Amino acid sequence: MNIGARTYNGGGWTDIVGTDLVYGNTSPRYPAGIWGGKAGAIDSLQMIWNSPSDETRQIVTDNSVPAGVSNKVFKSTFVNPYVAPTQDSFQIFPDVNQPQGMLYISKWIWLQPDLASRGGFWFMFMETKTNGASVGGGNLNTERFGVGLVMAVWTKNQIIWQVSHDGWINQVYKNYAQALLSPSSSFGSMVAGQTNYAPVPLGQWFHIEFAMNRSMNGTGWIWAAINGVQVFAQSGAFNFTWNGVTQYVGWNKATQDPIDRIFPFAAYSNLMRSPTNTYSTEQTNIEVWTYWPSTSSPHPTEFN
Repeated sequence: MNIGARTYNGGGWTDIVGTDLVYGNTSPRYPAGIWGGKAGAIDSLQMIWNSPSDETRQIVTDNSVPAGVSNKVFKSTFVNPYVAPTQDSFQIFPDVNQPQGMLYISKWIWLQPDLASRGGFWFMFMETKTNGASVGGGNLNTERFGVGLVMAVWTKNQIIWQVSHDGWINQVYKNYAQALLSPSSSFGSMVAGQTNYAPVPLGQWFHIEFAMNRSMNGTGWIWAAINGVQVFAQSGAFNFTWNGVTQYVGWNKATQDPIDRIFPFAAYSNLMRSPTNTYSTEQTNIEVWTYWPSTSSPHPTEFN
């Protein structure tokens, strides 16, 4: 497959074009939309930088992958210190005029093992965003569901998974639901919705799955699994208090605005790095479905 860039001031779009020699898939899939209709744009990796050398990206061969996993992997390297909103984020653009249902993302990830030495950070792995049309549109009026990592004083300076539903509505930040997943019994008890402990594998390949449906008639849900084991499954509305404000949306959609961007993988983090202390992550076998594939890990039968 070939990678070609379309640059603009402060960033660019990297199109992955051609036929996958392992699976035979052809990219780009445009103009087909993921939920039907016509996609809003070509599926592409958006690069946002302060300098073009802030992050690097390439397709490499890594023979350390598990059996049955493609050794053609997408390697992202964080180079220069983070300046908001530096990122490389692959985006799929649905037809916002089509009915939207569930979304499932599966991929294999490798994380450089010295992540814990990077100090406090957040690291977004996959997410969805709305177009915010009902509240003025733009990046400060989007609703988001996502899964990522966080390390801070309030996580006992340990790296943990975070499942979240938040966004900017009328340019005011809203945190509707958040689950900080306990990695082990020594860390602490599991939070509501957590079904198994959720360790963060470092220096080894691991499989992560994420699924959601924010539009399911008031019973929206979100789900995640690591290495074939469900670690989180929760649905519906519930009380959630953040920064003194109680929200009641839970995993239901906060607005009627449709999802206009799906981010199945990204290099998006404020972790510490420098040209002499870079940080790399690799991802492969990235799949996006609008239903549960036969290969998905066990999940609640009512989630669809």
